[in-house]
Amino acid sequence: MSGEMTGREAGLAGALALAAHYFPRKDDEGRVLAGFEEATFFAHRKPRAWSEWARLPVAERNVIRQVMVLMSQEWTDPKRLKAAALALIGALAPDPDMADRSGGSLRLPAGEPQLADAVIPRVGGDCLAYAQRITGPFFTFGKRPKAQAFAGPGKHKTRTAYLGKEHGTTSRDIHIQETPGFLEAPGHEVLPQVRTRPQHDRVAPTVKELLTVAKTLSGRDKSVAYLHKTLKRFFKGMKTTDGELTELDLTSGDLQVLNAPTGSGKTVLVRVMASWAALNGIRIALAVTDVRATLDMAAPGGRPRGHGVFRPCSAM
Repeated sequence: MSGEMTGREAGLAGALALAAHYFPRKDDEGRVLAGFEEATFFAHRKPRAWSEWARLPVAERNVIRQVMVLMSQEWTDPKRLKAAALALIGALAPDPDMADRSGGSLRLPAGEPQLADAVIPRVGGDCLAYAQRITGPFFTFGKRPKAQAFAGPGKHKTRTAYLGKEHGTTSRDIHIQETPGFLEAPGHEVLPQVRTRPQHDRVAPTVKELLTVAKTLSGRDKSVAYLHKTLKRFFKGMKTTDGELTELDLTSGDLQVLNAPTGSGKTVLVRVMASWAALNGIRIALAVTDVRATLDMAAPGGRPRGHGVFRPCSAM
């Protein structure tokens, strides 16, 4: 093998590893196989078409997304994916070992390469970690520009800028006066510090918990005494495919829309969920219509902050 894999090659190798992890087949000797047809799933880039998608942890879904982004759209065709896989491992080259771009991580079963429908992953038994390892370098945050230092007392010059034919290239001198309380510029440590809470893969308040919170809020303030009654009626009218609603399962990374008629209780649900989140140490963000609605939303349940967005929609 010479050089590192390209992004497309890493995506292909990652897809084969994920195929072995999630859709494994075994040969007569009990070895796990990564099928070419199974790997085409990741080239389609439609993870929600897979019934298991919502149950996967966030970390696994992120790996799958990375692989899908790197996959070529033409690999939705099993024949084209197979051709690319054979080229990746150098199966048809005069010296396969030298032409193998996978570094020996993938090899063909015994027999003619043209008849193969899968490869054997040799990645130490952890195909998911292998997919993460080879695709991860293509998804770095990069270098962020360093913030300029604050200007202190003294004479400063603005950057030179071109302001058109009339004004040409110009800059300005600015003098900042020193005062007893301002002898030097502060450092960046004076800026507000942002600290986030750990990410939650799943947030699932139960109906019972939400009704308990609504009852507490209704009892504290007469202006929101309607919360418990409205929410109880709202839940009574909601059903799931499995029968009675018992909890609201909010999966991280997914957009979930609650569509119900105007006045049914969507906003009440959001207000109560915000209070529930605050009581359980979960930071959320609420998308509301205007400043007044924001203040009204915060009043009965404190001021919960920063985890996700829940946007109720009225039926059209």
